[in-house]
Amino acid sequence: MKRLQKLFQLNAVTITVIYMVIGTLWILFSDQLLRATIKDLETFSRIETFKGLFYIVVTGSLLYFLVDFSNKRIKATRETVDKALDSVKIATWSIDLRNDRNITSKYHYKLFGLKKSPKTWNVQDFYNRIHPEDRDLVERAFIEAIETKKPYAAEYRIIWPDETIRWMKSLGNVQLNEEGETIGISGIIQDITEQMHLEVQHNRKQELFERIFEQIPVMVDIYDPQINEIRVNKAFEDILGWSNDEIQEIDLMTACYPDPEIREKAAKVMNEADGGWHTFHVKDKKGNTHIQEWSNIKLSDSSIIGIGLDVTELKASQEEIIESRQLLEKMFESLKESVLILEPGTRVITDCNQSATKLFGYSKEELIGSSTKKLHVSEEWYYKFDEMGTENLKEKGIFETEYVLKKKDGTKFHTQHTVTLIEREDGEVEKIVSVVQDITDQVNHEKELKEHNEFIETTLENLPIGVAVNLVDSGKVTLMNKQFAEIYGWPRDVINDVETFFEKVYPDEQYRKHMVEMVMADMESKKPERMNWKGIRITTQTGEQRIINAKNIPVYDQNLMISTVVDVTAQVEAEKKLAESEHNYRLLFQKSPQPMFIYNPDDLSIVEVNESAVRHYGYTRQEFYSKTLLDIRPEEEKEKARKIIKNDRETNLSEPEESRHLKKSGEVINVRVTGSAINYFGKDYRLVLVNDITKQKKAEEMVLASLVEGENKERARIAQELHDGLGQYLAAANMNLDAVKTQISNLNERKQEQFNKGLNLLKHAVTETAQISRNLMPRVVDDYGLALAIEALVDNYSTNNEMDISYYQNIQNVELPREVQFNLYRIAQEGLSNAVKYSEATQINVQLIKDELDLILTIDDNGVGFNTSDSDFVPGLGLQTIKTRTGALGGDFEFDSKPGKGTFISAIVPIHKNSSGT
Repeated sequence: MKRLQKLFQLNAVTITVIYMVIGTLWILFSDQLLRATIKDLETFSRIETFKGLFYIVVTGSLLYFLVDFSNKRIKATRETVDKALDSVKIATWSIDLRNDRNITSKYHYKLFGLKKSPKTWNVQDFYNRIHPEDRDLVERAFIEAIETKKPYAAEYRIIWPDETIRWMKSLGNVQLNEEGETIGISGIIQDITEQMHLEVQHNRKQELFERIFEQIPVMVDIYDPQINEIRVNKAFEDILGWSNDEIQEIDLMTACYPDPEIREKAAKVMNEADGGWHTFHVKDKKGNTHIQEWSNIKLSDSSIIGIGLDVTELKASQEEIIESRQLLEKMFESLKESVLILEPGTRVITDCNQSATKLFGYSKEELIGSSTKKLHVSEEWYYKFDEMGTENLKEKGIFETEYVLKKKDGTKFHTQHTVTLIEREDGEVEKIVSVVQDITDQVNHEKELKEHNEFIETTLENLPIGVAVNLVDSGKVTLMNKQFAEIYGWPRDVINDVETFFEKVYPDEQYRKHMVEMVMADMESKKPERMNWKGIRITTQTGEQRIINAKNIPVYDQNLMISTVVDVTAQVEAEKKLAESEHNYRLLFQKSPQPMFIYNPDDLSIVEVNESAVRHYGYTRQEFYSKTLLDIRPEEEKEKARKIIKNDRETNLSEPEESRHLKKSGEVINVRVTGSAINYFGKDYRLVLVNDITKQKKAEEMVLASLVEGENKERARIAQELHDGLGQYLAAANMNLDAVKTQISNLNERKQEQFNKGLNLLKHAVTETAQISRNLMPRVVDDYGLALAIEALVDNYSTNNEMDISYYQNIQNVELPREVQFNLYRIAQEGLSNAVKYSEATQINVQLIKDELDLILTIDDNGVGFNTSDSDFVPGLGLQTIKTRTGALGGDFEFDSKPGKGTFISAIVPIHKNSSGT
């Protein structure tokens, strides 16, 4: 039977074979039969003609039957494929670019919201249905596929005739002719609206969870045992000091619980994850001990969520602390849509999914075969629902409504009901699909967000801090946990909007006005860092005064504002007592004649300054509080300062360090700074003592300048005396001896040799005296300027040595004071001399560069170098001379050398300062 079925799966080859077999048999057997029965040639010819006509009629009929049979099978197969594609909202299309002919599958029109297939459907009809914002994108993708001969893909929106917007995804391939030219393109189109909606809904929930996780002022960690990875939020990092990256590199349990017994207990509590609260002494990154309460909950995927409260300060200020509350009592599974498949007319349930059994409380066996009447509150409500749905299903083919249904135990609940029809090809309804979603929480609690899941709701309600959620535009409260109402001391139904909240919590009119202006200004700035208010005084319904810390977390894309509040009354009282005990210390701090700072070593922000600092630097206290230590340092020194401050943090008392500070006026002052660790209101800060040594530095510069100037004058005097005195005597003696040189022939040979040797020594003395005079006071600087003078110096060393000495300068047209040129020339002369004599280098680089403020001379080589950190290292006379000359010009001298790495020296001289002094 299977072979017979396979035989009738006709195609062109099968039909051709059948035709040839029948034709051959007909010709062979019919001719033999005629020859055997008919002997008359004329009769044989006539019958032969009738035989041919008969053959044509029979074979034509047979071919018609075979082709028709094949076409019907192809049509049936195509119909089956079209139905299958339609069931998953997919259709096919094909465009012939040679004649713009467009062929689509049978149910293609349904994807575009059409009631029936249009008579014509071309590319322009397709573009007209695309959302205007996506039209260019689709057209570009289509053209690109044709031009590049690559697959075509696009995701876009279309608009149905009833203005409904649906998401579509198209995929296709191009067809090429023998010359490789694109002649057509075909592919599929799929409705992905539900998929896009699910992705948007998932992303919103994920975003909300991430924001709450990161910004909620409670420590939270999530442990995944499958990959042995733990993740913590910002509050955890702020309190214990470890970041997420650092946690992956350490054993967190060992770091937090050094005691093995406590660590074993903590691990047991975490693994049990019973939701109860447990108190532990926990070590932070710095080794400080915190008293914390932790509760752990295990999720269905075996992940463990830990929620921790740091109660260290409350434990220190109170004898007893309120017993830990159970933060999370239980977690509910996220509700999924339940689906019922019904028989049309009878509304009998023929099938249902697992979510339906959980939702209604019936088993699957109890639901299947029963009428949906049992799920309705009453028979009257059942018929009312049926009447509403029948009319909508006839018009639109879909029915959506909210309705009250009943569970097995009689509980009534609100649902979102969606009913759709499944039709056969003849238009008859085959099945009814009913999708039911429990929206009881949404209906009964308008204050709650649609995206909230049961975990978030339970967490917020049981937190030991107050949490409320309100709408940004109207101020209406949509969620308020009991701690929020308890901390503010007012019932939830009283402070359920912003206006009433301010009126009740701040009864004093002037104070209320101040608070409203401050809070609204901070919120209008839309900067989360400003929405954090500490030490706010409030009044409860009983008249009790409390101090609270409040923080708002904006979620603007969902029109929400999350408000958190913590009662810090006890903490403020403790701090007040501590502040009283520190009064004498603060008085000493404020009245010190030297500027003093207290700063936070974590972010370098200035926490406190004394009166001397305010007077000396010119900033007000408020201006200081908005700055960091780096803000009062020159820009070019900030990175160096950051490193020094980081090193000082590791010591209780830092060594005095000379640096430069900026006053508000822009004046740069030289200071000597000493830092020490200090506990300021329970915080580990650092105290900085500043000594202004600007005048001292200027006096030192004047002394150095005087010394160098005196040396230069003494050099000039000695050079002049050598030239005018000794030089002249030696020249005269040389001339006299030259005059009698022709008369020494009368002397014996030994006397002549002595005379010639003495004359040569005298000539050498004349030359050496002239060279010493020029070295003491080089005229090349006065004659040609600093740039050319150093170039001549470099050329001289290059000629007399095998070293490669390069020179670069950009001061050709810069006017410099004579003392700057002369001293920089001496520095270059000393530096090059040292490099040539001692470095054993093959290459020396000399640079003389000018920027906006300074003149910079650098000399570096690739020689042997030396270890400057060696205890036996003592700078030679040459380095000391260079440093002295640089200091005399008010500049900075830098020196660096490492064994095998060469040596680098630089002299940085301020131009304007020296120019103004000429």
